[in-house]
Parts: sequence; C-alpha cells; structure tokens
Amino acid sequence: MNQKGLTQILTLGLIAALLIAGISFGYVKYFKNENENESSNTNTVVEVNENENTNLNTNSSVNTNTSVIETACSDGWSTYTNENYGYSVMYPPTGTLSFLEENSFSLSMEEQAAGITFAEKFAEYGTNLCVSIKLNDSAYVTIAAPENAEAGVICHRSGVGVYIENIERTDSLIIDGANYTGTGDIYISEDLSTGVAGTTLMYHNETNHVTLSDSTSIEYGSTPAEYILYTEYESLRDILICIMESYSST
Repeated sequence: MNQKGLTQILTLGLIAALLIAGISFGYVKYFKNENENESSNTNTVVEVNENENTNLNTNSSVNTNTSVIETACSDGWSTYTNENYGYSVMYPPTGTLSFLEENSFSLSMEEQAAGITFAEKFAEYGTNLCVSIKLNDSAYVTIAAPENAEAGVICHRSGVGVYIENIERTDSLIIDGANYTGTGDIYISEDLSTGVAGTTLMYHNETNHVTLSDSTSIEYGSTPAEYILYTEYESLRDILICIMESYSST
C-alpha cells in the first residue's frame, strides 16, 4: 500500500470517529436536557391546604390574638371591684393598684367662679374615678370611668415627647363580651448618650387605647424607664391584654 492510500484510510477513520463522538455527545446532551426539564417541571404544582393560613404577617409589632385570657391569666389573680363606677377587673400578684389623689383634679374657670373647691370635687368623683394597674414598673393598664371626661382629671399619659419614629400597633380584644380594637403607637427616640435609637423604655415605649361602648376609656402600654429594656416590657404585653379582657361591667 502506497503512502497516498494510507493517508486516505487514516482520514476516513478520523472522520468516522468524529461522527461517532458527535452522535454520542448529542445523545447524552439530549437526555441530559430532557432530565433537567423533567426535574424543573416536577415542582411547579404546589398543593395548598385550604385550612392553612398562607398570608404571612411580617409586621412583628401587630398582635393578632383574639383572646389570651385563658392562657395568660392564672387562678392566683385577684379581682378589684369598682363599686362607684360599676366594673371589676382582674390583676396578677405582681400587679399594684394606684388611685387618684385630691391634687389630681383641676377646676375650670366656671367652677372657680362658683366657689367649688378641690376637696369638694374630689369628694364628688372619688379616688377610683381613674384606676391604674402597674406591672414591674414597666407596664400599665389605666381605666378611666366615663365621668372622667367632665371631671378634669388627666387620667392617661399626657404626652410622648420627641421621637424619631413611630410604629402603629393594633390589638384585637374581647372585653365584657364585645369585640374591640386597641390602637396605638410604638415610639422610638434617640438616646442622646449614644446618638442612636434607644432600647430602654425611656427611648423605646408605647401607648395604646381602647374605648368601650359605655365610653369607659382604657389606656395600656409601657412606663418610661431608664434601665428597663423594651423587650422586657414586650414579654408582659399578653398580661396587659389579659387584664383588659378580664374587665366586666357590674
């Protein structure tokens, strides 16, 4: 066999090898793509349980409990009964009650002109017109009877100071057998010692309100405190809601 013939044979063999390799590569690629397509299509259908809540609430500041009285209250709680204004409310052993003093009242211009004194006004409305339940010097519930509107008493928080951010907050409540929505705000202010948003109740606190059908006004939230973290107050929040939900008109 001459050199020319050998060269032709080698050339044909090389072409045949290349064709076989190409066919094999295409075959492998085809089935690889087919497998990938099958894998990508196997998870496209998601079965949803109609009983599951698929709406995720990403706002951690919103309390969606409809009632926590069964889980938060204990048998060791005491009951306070306000005979003057016709209601009772429960509070835990760690809770303390506080009432109005004579200097809590104010006199309008008309009352001063009529010669009414602070002692007379105090005697008319009494010490339990406004009742506050405090927990651990960081959380409170204040109940103001409807007559508070005419008595000239600052029963609830009078202001929130200067803040750099506020976050709205709502609570679903069941009070005295009726549904209510408590509304309020978390207030965040700057800690002047650090120049950033503070984490203690002096710089991070909240105030919320709910008004009952008979105009009883209930305020609940945190007490400004320099050395108590907001997270500590947050752990008591279910107890505040429990106190309010234990309210019962008599």
